[in-house]
Amino acid sequence: MSIFHTIAPKNIWLGDHLYIWSSPFHQHHGIVIFVDKNDPDESQVLEFNTHDGSHKVSRARIQVVTLKRFRRDCILKRVVYGSRYARFKRAGTAYKTQCLASEIVVDNAQLIIEQIKYGDCFIVPNNPTTLWNAEEAHGYNLILRNCECLAYWCKTGRWFSEQVIQLVENVGKYLFAMIKAIVNSLVHAGFIPSIRQELLSEMIEKILPSCASKFCTILNDGIGNAIAFIAIEAIKLSFRISQLYHNQITWQEFCNQTLVSVVKSITIGVFAFAIQALLTYLTFGTALAIVPWIGGFLGSLIGSVVGDFLGRLVVNGVAQINDLLFAD
Repeated sequence: MSIFHTIAPKNIWLGDHLYIWSSPFHQHHGIVIFVDKNDPDESQVLEFNTHDGSHKVSRARIQVVTLKRFRRDCILKRVVYGSRYARFKRAGTAYKTQCLASEIVVDNAQLIIEQIKYGDCFIVPNNPTTLWNAEEAHGYNLILRNCECLAYWCKTGRWFSEQVIQLVENVGKYLFAMIKAIVNSLVHAGFIPSIRQELLSEMIEKILPSCASKFCTILNDGIGNAIAFIAIEAIKLSFRISQLYHNQITWQEFCNQTLVSVVKSITIGVFAFAIQALLTYLTFGTALAIVPWIGGFLGSLIGSVVGDFLGRLVVNGVAQINDLLFAD
């Protein structure tokens, strides 16, 4: 298989997790449950999609379609499992997780079909004691029930969507920058009380009397970092609580993901603030009033990148320690 996961219809296998790029930002996933060697396009794929080809979510159904209808003249690709390079791939195209044997994958797909067709219900993945009725089983939901969740469950027995996780992370990054910029603007405009020079400790004023105003500006910028950090973590936490409530993750996974998110966000915030403070300090008091603002902006941007990289290293270390603790 090529590095871009492209696969010809004649090379598909039973139990394959296939996908196409239905848009530049979104993939459509399905599971191969029957292979027609004479005419590969007539092979059967289990998918979660609209039955009439429209984009109306209310018409989405778990259904079996031909490979030709599934790929819709798009380039066909196959998801990779057990990949060491999954972290460098687009979300939903490769996973570190190992998949089940192909016959078990097909059995899982057939189980879903039989439940919906004959039982008029669907056992909620990850929680056999709860049932979805026919309406809930067919009800498409971007966060809780989508085509990637369906395909990933067939392959691993877990109801999960990496595209949604990545979407939350990406939105969080943009929201962080947006909230921080808004708060900083409100601070400078006086709508939010700023940290004034008289609030600085006497020690700082005595040691660096000429730099006191610089520290005021730096600390004021830190207000935006703190408020943005709290807001984004609250949004991520509410998303994970929703996943936990709907049995998409276990309690241990909830704790792990929350710990990882907090550690990574703190690392990013600390380095973003530190480098922003450094550049603001170095450019403060220059002839052009806009220079400190540019220095602060660049410092925040560079610090976010550095913090993200170092945050990943810290998170990996924390994850290993956490695994050892749970293993004991």
